[in-house]
Amino acid sequence: MVVPPLLRSLLLLLAAGPVAGCASGLRVAEGEPTRLVLVQRDNQLTLTLVNLSAAERVRTTPTRDGAVYEANSTDAGRKFMKDGEMQGVLDVFEQAGLLASGSPVPAPDAIDVVLLETGGRRYCWSRRLRGMQTSERPYHEARALFQAAYNSVTAWHGRGDQVPDLKAEQRRAEAARDPARRSPESPR
Repeated sequence: MVVPPLLRSLLLLLAAGPVAGCASGLRVAEGEPTRLVLVQRDNQLTLTLVNLSAAERVRTTPTRDGAVYEANSTDAGRKFMKDGEMQGVLDVFEQAGLLASGSPVPAPDAIDVVLLETGGRRYCWSRRLRGMQTSERPYHEARALFQAAYNSVTAWHGRGDQVPDLKAEQRRAEAARDPARRSPESPR
């Protein structure tokens, strides 16, 4: 499989961990949301990456653009990425020259959109035509980088921040099962 150089750069940055002293003009600010979003309007899919230090703020406050983001904690498409890793993603977007080709708003007739919001700035890359059109190369590059970053993060879904006690649940199930086995009415 051939991996494009920009995608390879992103994968190497993600593997290396937090990046210090990067030359990027964009910065992931501690506690301030940095969002990278892929919206596919045809199948109504929204996938979101958010920096980890802003996790609680994102979960509890409505966002500026409610049509694109969900502020509730049941958003199955949202993942949280460590701030240093998110900074690495921003740096790769800048190195790829994508920030210069992004617009502040999505195209009104866009089929799919990749959106980056950080530090009060917004960059959108829209796809308006089906297939891989040369005129939409920046969108396809932004989408490939988004997918590499999104797929590198594990999604943890559950009921809040509590870690389930699976051993206690197994003991409860066994305790409920044992009396039924000893019952004279139970079939053998």
